[in-house]
Amino acid sequence: MINWFYTPVNTPILVFCFLGYLLCSSVTSYDIHLLKLQKGIESESQNRLLPRWVGLLHWAEVICLLFVLLLNWKFAVVIWIMKSILQALFILELIGYMVLYPFNLSRESFPEI
Repeated sequence: MINWFYTPVNTPILVFCFLGYLLCSSVTSYDIHLLKLQKGIESESQNRLLPRWVGLLHWAEVICLLFVLLLNWKFAVVIWIMKSILQALFILELIGYMVLYPFNLSRESFPEI
């Protein structure tokens, strides 16, 4: 049974939302990294390196975090801190690179991290 704000951490819905948040945050942090690289490069082709639907994952990340916050606020604070640490260590960008690699077959459009 779902108990608002105090749902146990091992419930399937909370684990599913946590994994969705981790996946969405890794893809969005990789997208931010690519946009920063693209901003620094002055070239004629200023096209996006990732598909447009990647921008929707930012909103999915926010929704997952809010849903986890409603289910268990302590766990939401812990995963937000964990996300900040993983983003500072560039681990989220690496996970995002591995997740988005199958969507682009040309290696030239994926710069090395």
